[in-house]
Amino acid sequence: DHAPSEALRAAQEALSASRLLADPWREAVATHTLAETQVVNGLRSEGESSFRAALELSRDLDDLRGQAAALLALCGLRAAAGDTKRALADAKEARGLWERLGD
Repeated sequence: DHAPSEALRAAQEALSASRLLADPWREAVATHTLAETQVVNGLRSEGESSFRAALELSRDLDDLRGQAAALLALCGLRAAAGDTKRALADAKEARGLWERLGD
C-alpha cells in the first residue's frame, strides 16, 4: 500500500505550490496539512516541527484561527509525549485566541 507516501507527497506538493505562488496564508494552511499528514504517518518529530512552522506563519499573518489550530495540535502531541506543562500552556494560549475570536 502506497497511500502514506502518496499522502505525504501530495501534502509536500501543496506546500511547494503555495510557496511558488508566494501566498503566505495558503503556505500556513499547507504547512499545517503537511504536519497532520506527517503525524498520521508516524513522523511525530517532523509533524511537531511543521506545526511549529505553521504556528509561526499564522502569527506573521495575525491569523488567530490558524494559530489556535496549530497550538491545539501541538498540545495534543505534547500531551501524548507526557509533556503536560507545555501541553497545558499551548491549550491556554489557544483558548485565549478562541475567546478573542468569540468562538
